[in-house]
Amino acid sequence: MKFWQILVIIIVITGIAGGSYWGYHALTTTKANTTSSSSNKTLATAKLGTITNTVTSTGNVVFTETESLTFGVNGISGTIDNVYVTKGQAVKKGDKIADLDDITVSTLKKAITQAEINLENAETAMDNLVHPYTDEQLAAAQTAIDRAQEKLTDLQNQAPLDIATATNNISTAQDAYDAMYLKYANSQVTWVDFDAARIALARAKLALEQTKRAASENITDAQTTLQDKKDALAEMQATPDTLKVALAQYNIDATKLALVNAQDQLNYVTLTAPYAGIITSVSVESGENINAASTSTSKTVVATIMDPSIIDIQGSLDEADAPSVAVGQKATVTFDALDNITAEGTVYSISSSGTNQSGVVTYTIDVRITPLTDVNLLSGMSATAEITTEAATNIVEVPSTAVNDTSSSTTVTVYSNGEASARTVTVGITDGTYTEITSGLSIGEQVVISTTSNSASGTSSSKTTTINSNSFGGMGGLDGNGIMPPPGQ
Repeated sequence: MKFWQILVIIIVITGIAGGSYWGYHALTTTKANTTSSSSNKTLATAKLGTITNTVTSTGNVVFTETESLTFGVNGISGTIDNVYVTKGQAVKKGDKIADLDDITVSTLKKAITQAEINLENAETAMDNLVHPYTDEQLAAAQTAIDRAQEKLTDLQNQAPLDIATATNNISTAQDAYDAMYLKYANSQVTWVDFDAARIALARAKLALEQTKRAASENITDAQTTLQDKKDALAEMQATPDTLKVALAQYNIDATKLALVNAQDQLNYVTLTAPYAGIITSVSVESGENINAASTSTSKTVVATIMDPSIIDIQGSLDEADAPSVAVGQKATVTFDALDNITAEGTVYSISSSGTNQSGVVTYTIDVRITPLTDVNLLSGMSATAEITTEAATNIVEVPSTAVNDTSSSTTVTVYSNGEASARTVTVGITDGTYTEITSGLSIGEQVVISTTSNSASGTSSSKTTTINSNSFGGMGGLDGNGIMPPPGQ
């Protein structure tokens, strides 16, 4: 075949191929320039993972453990003798801060002695009130009762005898009178003799009445005396008045408290550091008088101490984040002024009421951090706390777009052996990108992710990245379920 014939054949073949290409290009370009939406399906494998949700709070370094040091909880009047610390000085627990002079110490010791005397007097008064009589006095009162009873018994026994004697005397006098009367009637005796017998009988009768009356009166007096003695003993043994006892006990309690306070004041004549820390201020000097106020706000403050081991990041939370934060949650803290320095901490407190500034509501939060070694944290430094509100490790996780929620159930579409089927699962936490599967799915199983591709004027976008198949026939494509398998299948 001649050369020009060969050339013509090549040109014709080239023209046909080119026409096919540009025809296909025009067709696809037309489709690309019209807005369209198609649903592509790709696969993802359930894997072992970790999901963490965090909230960020910005704030400042605060040393919250500070204390004003004073001489005693009840206040002491006196004069400063020595001041042992200066501002900025580091102290250990028990180190001397200041002490009071000898005159103050002597005065406090006298106050203790007086308080002890007052307490002893108050206790004696109570004892006298509850036990006003000695055992000897009570025994004497009982003896008086016994003697009164004995006298009464004697009188009661003697009275019948005396009355019987008086009655017998009347009988004798009557017999004498009767005999004398006969004799006088027979003129055997004179009127004088007869009248003497009559008078003797009258006297005998009068003596009987007097004996009876005396016996009755004596017995009554003895009974009265006996009852008086019994009443006296009963009064001695009686329970004291409740109100008087209560007042006496109040007096004892008050004097005990005064003694304790006096002893406490003596114990505080030397002021020491309550814990290891930094002296942040010193307010007195040697020779200065201090105030003995009863309220903590009025007492003379000798110095203030700060515990540098207790460090908080005091920041704020947006009202949208506040509900998810709780005391005890872990946090990681970074500092604006300290590169590559992080501290671990926990949420220590959250305010229960918010602050509204220009319509923005925030809540104060304290994150307590673990002290850092060889790092000089200063009060007021800016810091950011990243608080872990939720965390799940070693979990089964899938892309969130693989999870389908309905009103009745939560499912994923599982792809296995070329078949896709819906399966009910239980979900845990999610970070928006991945979701925890707590039951219903195992690591290594494949799930279907639906991705929507929107194209207009030759551009496209999708919610997830799909796994591309080969563009030419025979090199891959969708299977019978319209699912694009991962590479290699």
